[in-house]
Amino acid sequence: MVVPADGGAPVQLASGPWMYGGPKWSPSGVEIAFSSSRAGRLEVWLVSREAIGGSWGEATQLTDFGCVPADWAPDGSGVLCDAGEEMVLVSRDGDVLWRYDPSTAGLQGLSSPQFSWDGSMIYVYGTHEDGSGGIWAVPPRGGEPNLVVAYDDAEIEGMDFLSVGPDHLYVTVGEYESDIWVMDLEW
Repeated sequence: MVVPADGGAPVQLASGPWMYGGPKWSPSGVEIAFSSSRAGRLEVWLVSREAIGGSWGEATQLTDFGCVPADWAPDGSGVLCDAGEEMVLVSRDGDVLWRYDPSTAGLQGLSSPQFSWDGSMIYVYGTHEDGSGGIWAVPPRGGEPNLVVAYDDAEIEGMDFLSVGPDHLYVTVGEYESDIWVMDLEW
């Protein structure tokens, strides 16, 4: 559902017994990419309108290879999605613009990819085969990733929440503490 920022009636964009999630507004504000399980697994779907304030059309499926929307390219050319073992940029028409397989650079377990504001990098959580983990800067068309935030303190866990501002990365970390309690039970 979409609700105007100044209030008003919510507008339902998709319905049905399927799972929906991860809505991502396009830079133009006339499209929303989201994930849905309508096709049997999570895929990227798109709903659009002619102009801001206009009525929304029907949702259309963009992917058919198991992908979840993560971010829009800053120029609006497509939706960056997380396809499990790779990152994929998909056009508004569902054409694959490029794929990036992180294992070619020794990276694994990538999550939460986000474009830099100028589109020159993709920031993503992940671990290198050498054991170093944290947030990596990956060139969108491939190339050597660069570790920009290292998670090298075992007591602090990096969470999969990342926001990219014009001059900063905003990350969420967790520090877990607990007490251990022991009890003797008598039967």
